Amino acid sequence: MTSPLNRFIRTARLAIVLVLVPVLMLPACAKKERVLSEQEMYDSAYKALSRGRYETAVERYDALRAAYPYGEYTTQGDLEVCYAYYKTRQFEATVPCVNRFLLNHPTHSQIDYAYYLKGLALLPVRPPKLGERFFRSKADLTDHDAESGRAAYAAFTEVVERFPLSEYADSSREKLVDLINIFARHDLQIALFYLERKAYVGAVNRASRVLKRYETSPYTEQALAILIFSYNRLNLTDLAEDNRNVLQLNYPDSVYLSDAAAIFDESVLELNP
Repeated sequence: MTSPLNRFIRTARLAIVLVLVPVLMLPACAKKERVLSEQEMYDSAYKALSRGRYETAVERYDALRAAYPYGEYTTQGDLEVCYAYYKTRQFEATVPCVNRFLLNHPTHSQIDYAYYLKGLALLPVRPPKLGERFFRSKADLTDHDAESGRAAYAAFTEVVERFPLSEYADSSREKLVDLINIFARHDLQIALFYLERKAYVGAVNRASRVLKRYETSPYTEQALAILIFSYNRLNLTDLAEDNRNVLQLNYPDSVYLSDAAAIFDESVLELNP
C-alpha cells in the first residue's frame, strides 16, 4: 500500500516534468530572426533619409556598413550618410565622412557631389543650430572661420574645374563668388582695425591683399581709401597719390576722394555681397 508521502513525491515529480517539457521545447519551437539582405538594409536607411529622419538614417547606414562592409549598396550609403550628418548640422562629422568617401571611392560617379557637399559643410557663414545664437556672420569672421572658408573654396573649385558640366557646377561658382567677398570683407575689417589703432603698415598690408587677391569683390573702393589714408599718415605721399589716381579712375564719384576720413564710418562694412 502506497503511503501518503510516496504519493505526494510522485505527484510533485510529475508536476516538475510537466513544467519542464514546454520550457525545453521553446528553443526548438522559437523562430529564427531573418537576416536582412544588403538591399533591404540599404532601402530601410534610404527611406529614413528621404523622409527627413536623418538620425535614424545614420544609425541604419552604420548598421549596413557593419553587416556588409564591402557591399555594393554600402558604397552608396557611405556618401548618403555624409548628407545625413550635414542635415543634422553635424558639420564636424560631415567633412571627415566625405574625406573617407573621396579616399575610398575616387572614381565614384557622384564624386562631384561629394566635393560640393564638403564645400557646403565648410562654409564659414551659415545659420546657427537650433537654439544656438548666430555665431558666424559676414561682418565678424575669426581666422579659424577664414581657414575653413579657404578649404570650402578649394572644394568648390574642384567641382568647377574637374566637373564643369556637373549639376553642382553653377552653384559652386556662386559659392566661390560669395567666398571671395567674405574673404575680402574679413581682410578689410582687419585693415580697419589696424587703421583705428594707427598701425598703418598693418592696414596697408591688409588693404593691399584685398586689391591683389579679391579685386572682383565690392570692397576695392574701401581698400584704396585705406591705402591713401595710411600712406599719407606714413608720409609716403607719392604712393598715396598713385592710389588716389586709381580710386578716381575707377570710382569717380567716391566719397573718399573728398573725405578720406570717411573710411572710419561704420557703414563701410554694411555691404551685403
